[in-house]
Amino acid sequence: MADERLRGLERRFAEEGDLDAGRELVAHLRRTGEPVGGALLAADLRPPRSFASELPLAVYALTADDAVRWIGNTPSPAPLELPEHRTFWVRPLRSEPEHVARAAEELAAQQIPRFALSGRQALEPPLLPGTSSSCASSARGRR
Repeated sequence: MADERLRGLERRFAEEGDLDAGRELVAHLRRTGEPVGGALLAADLRPPRSFASELPLAVYALTADDAVRWIGNTPSPAPLELPEHRTFWVRPLRSEPEHVARAAEELAAQQIPRFALSGRQALEPPLLPGTSSSCASSARGRR
C-alpha cells in the first residue's frame, strides 16, 4: 500500500474517527507484520453476527469490554448470536482427527478467525494442519 494511502487512512481514523479506515489500516499492519497500536486495537471491533454449525463446537468471543465469553455450543436449535466482539473462536468438542479436520474446513467456509484445540489456546487459521505459519494467539484472543 502506498505511503500516501496509508497516511490518508491514518488521518481519517485519527481526525474523523473513521472506523472503516482504522480496520483497513489494522489489516495492512497485520499483513506486513507491523505492530498494531492501542487506539487501533481498541477500535478494532467486529459487528454482531450469527453463527451456526452442524458440528459439535464450543463458541467463544472476546467482547468489546475485553471479557472472554462463552457464546454456546453447536449444533443448536437456532443460530448462536455473537455480540459486538474483537474476535471469536471455536473449539471442537470431539478430538478425533477427522472431526478436527471437518472443523478446520468449516473455519474457512464460515470465516472463523480463531480455532482452539484446547481450553487454553486459540490458533489462527495458518496454524491448522497442512499450513506453514507458526504464530499463535492466547485463549483471550490477543493478537
